[in-house]
Amino acid sequence: MTGTAALPAATDWKAALERLVPSVAQLLHRATGQEPVRMSRPATRDITLTAPLTFPDGIGRGALVATLFAYRGAVRLDIVAELLGLSKSPPGMDGSQVLGLWRAGRVEEIEAYCLGDVRLVYEVFLRIEGFFR
Repeated sequence: MTGTAALPAATDWKAALERLVPSVAQLLHRATGQEPVRMSRPATRDITLTAPLTFPDGIGRGALVATLFAYRGAVRLDIVAELLGLSKSPPGMDGSQVLGLWRAGRVEEIEAYCLGDVRLVYEVFLRIEGFFR
């Protein structure tokens, strides 16, 4: 088997992610009012969209970031959370449901799912940050 046999798989992940980019960009734009900036990293098989965000309280600025990736041997957030005794919210929801919700116009549920993941990532960070100091 030659090294070129892996090329179709590499292009498949990119094509699959490319189909999601417009919808995710639209969601970020809706949430921030800003046009997201796109970055593609073939080495890690991901596409990242970043939109600048000014916090509503006027204290500061940040960014809303969405990373689309080809799942291959990555660690899943729900598994890490379960191992740490944390729970996802909304319960029972996962990323495989987002496209269907988007097509059904159920954006509020997508927003709740995304915010739940952001909260969960922060809680995971709080649990493990001491190991990296």
